[in-house]
Amino acid sequence: MKDESRLSMLSVLSKFDDYWGDGITREIRCPICEFEYQHCENPQVIDGKDDYKANWDGRGNLIVIPVWGECGSKWEICFGSHKGYTAAFVRLITSCEETGSYVYFIEAVGLGKIKIGTSDAPKKRLQQLATGSAVTLDLIAMIPGDAQIEKELHKKFDHLRVDREWFFAAKELREYIKIATEQSA
Repeated sequence: MKDESRLSMLSVLSKFDDYWGDGITREIRCPICEFEYQHCENPQVIDGKDDYKANWDGRGNLIVIPVWGECGSKWEICFGSHKGYTAAFVRLITSCEETGSYVYFIEAVGLGKIKIGTSDAPKKRLQQLATGSAVTLDLIAMIPGDAQIEKELHKKFDHLRVDREWFFAAKELREYIKIATEQSA
């Protein structure tokens, strides 16, 4: 019986070495929308005798790394080993196409910068970002949207980009946020 949730490892690897710059390393991306911001949880070793809910076509142990994307997807990167053979695959748990996601706007107070991002839980995302921030962060708006809308906004405001998802808090961007928020209400 084929497990329909299993995907190729290639589905989560970026096609380009655009961040690390070493010519070898690839980013992990959402297997559905190719969104680039992902978070790994603690890996687990599953004993092959546990018949880990998804018969992975092997009988040995399975190393499972749970991953969740800010786009709303959840999946596992799996490495199986049995009698000298090793397999690697991705198991999709929740597709970002099935979750209600939002495009959020978070301001770095006092720095004149706004982050445009995507999450299925923007308030939780704010808490995560605030943990490592030296300045106060404020969730100034969120609108229904997905990674595709976020990419379009990044392109639209590329001339204001400071770094990756951060943009200068120019009047043009603030006006867009105000109008988009009013229209989604």
